[in-house]
Amino acid sequence: MQTVLNAFGIAEDDYKHIYLAALKNRGKGEKVQVEADPDTKLVKIEMPEYFIHLDQADDTWAEVARAYLEIDRGVDPESHPFHILDSAKQDARIEKKWRGRLIIPYYRNNQLIWYQGRDLRPKSKSRWLNAETTSECILSNFDVLNQHTDQPLIISEGFFDTHIVDGVSVFRNKMTEGQIKMLNKSRRRKIYVPDKRGQGYIGANQAIQQGWDVSIPDYGSAKDISEAYSRYGKLYVMNSILKHSHTGAVAKMLVGTHCR
Repeated sequence: MQTVLNAFGIAEDDYKHIYLAALKNRGKGEKVQVEADPDTKLVKIEMPEYFIHLDQADDTWAEVARAYLEIDRGVDPESHPFHILDSAKQDARIEKKWRGRLIIPYYRNNQLIWYQGRDLRPKSKSRWLNAETTSECILSNFDVLNQHTDQPLIISEGFFDTHIVDGVSVFRNKMTEGQIKMLNKSRRRKIYVPDKRGQGYIGANQAIQQGWDVSIPDYGSAKDISEAYSRYGKLYVMNSILKHSHTGAVAKMLVGTHCR
């Protein structure tokens, strides 16, 4: 039954209590202890009350956030439950930390597991701020991992890179052990797309070690999927990702050239 549930993409956390109860009954009351894998344990959190859904906000920062999504990123503001700090005056610490940021929440099975705040100002010492959590397996768009589709699973660093292609973000240039375990639970073919700048080769080499595909798309000077999307559109970007996908030694050679 566990195999069947896993095949249908049902998270182990959702049926573990039933499994334990069955073991207890079969063992006539004896205690059965199952150790949770700390690398794949997700912590459910609550959205702070001082954040408001972007659809419900009407102050200047809400207008800036919508313009940023639509113009700078080519993203529909209603395509994700974006939030922003409530226009009402907040505690000084909250004001300093979150005012002027677009809040991007992340969910698994409709449960909030993390959120980020992207600074909307042109210059910032900390462009991204994160919710505090001890989990090491945070991914964006968790629900696509177990979709029943022949389409490959696109994996990259940033939220906006994979949001437009319905993929998964790892939020850094190096995947954690927990993230890799979570991704390997998906039966879908996995294609990792590294950023051209920075240290994108780190995550790409991890993907090669896992036997995943790595794609080095042909989109000129664009540094990542998001920038290429704003220039050439989704159809071109997806076609380029699939066309330039490689594994093994070929992928490793191309990564060394691409990620400078």
